[in-house]
Amino acid sequence: MNKLILLLIGIVPLLLGYLINYLMFIGMMPLYIIYIAAWIIWFIAGMYSIKLIDKRIVSILILNIPAALFLLLVLYQEVVIGQYWLNIIGLLPQLFYSPFIYVGFRITPMFHQVFYAYIASFLCMLLVSFIGRFVGERRK
Repeated sequence: MNKLILLLIGIVPLLLGYLINYLMFIGMMPLYIIYIAAWIIWFIAGMYSIKLIDKRIVSILILNIPAALFLLLVLYQEVVIGQYWLNIIGLLPQLFYSPFIYVGFRITPMFHQVFYAYIASFLCMLLVSFIGRFVGERRK
């Protein structure tokens, strides 16, 4: 049950991405606040994982399973197909990564393809959740 809870916490960025999409649609764009909040939430999720699963690597991997699945969908659409699908499966990965992609673009300005920014965002998500887990272990 704890693994399922941690997996559901891993879907929270999808809700934040939807919020970003909605705010952009209506013309309000406090995006930096949402970007910062997303990273803080991911850090706290890493900290909270200590209460759900004892093993560090297992908890970080379970928390980041949705991110890995959405990354695979993005890479398939970007690299293999060369375009995004015009359905919900094409939209969800973009919504999921929208709170984190800003950092990905800042890390990979030398590359001129979007999927590098997605990979950088995913790696940063892993790092932030691991740091959160580490801090949570230190506080315990």
